[in-house]
Order: sequence, then structure tokens, then C-alpha cells
Amino acid sequence: MIEFILQYWIQFAFGIVVVILGYIGKEVHKYFHVINTTKNSVRALLRLHLLEDYDYYLKKGTMTVDEKERVNLLYLEYHNLGEDNVMEEIMEKFSSFPIEPCDTKDAGGE
Repeated sequence: MIEFILQYWIQFAFGIVVVILGYIGKEVHKYFHVINTTKNSVRALLRLHLLEDYDYYLKKGTMTVDEKERVNLLYLEYHNLGEDNVMEEIMEKFSSFPIEPCDTKDAGGE
């Protein structure tokens, strides 16, 4: 028995290494699948929010500077997750929305 183990220890060790590498590969594949699914989910939520904002501000007719900045930040993160020509067109329309004048009372004026 000991002679058999000594004779075939390299093959046995190689078999163990292959099993371990197979397990690690499977776990890495699952990890990347979860990451990709999460990325797509976040992208879909950002897109939905941007489209809802577009409808809201289109009906309202104007945006404040803070609202425009928030929309731009949402789009920047959306764009970082992948490009979309439709959303680029929506953002061009956002840029054409008039900006509400600042209320001097809210801005710290008298």
C-alpha cells in the first residue's frame, strides 16, 4: 500500500490540484455572474429613475440647479455602467429645460 502511494503521489497531488482549481473556477464564475447581474439591475433602476425624472420635469417645465445636478450625477453613474444612445438623447433634452431662478430668501438673502 505504501509503495503504491509513493509510486503515484504525483498523480494524486495533481488530481487534488485539479479539483481545487475546478472549484475555484466555479466560484469565480458565480462571483462574476452576481456582479454582472447587479450591474444590470442598478443600470435598469437608474434608467427608470432618469425616465421618470424626465417625465416629471417635462410636465413641470423647469428644473432647479440642484435638480439638474442630481439628474446629471444619476446619468454619469448610468453612463459609467454602459452606453445607451436613447439616454444620451434624453440627457440632451434635459439640458434644454429652463432653470428656475434662485429664490434669494432660500439662498440666504433678505
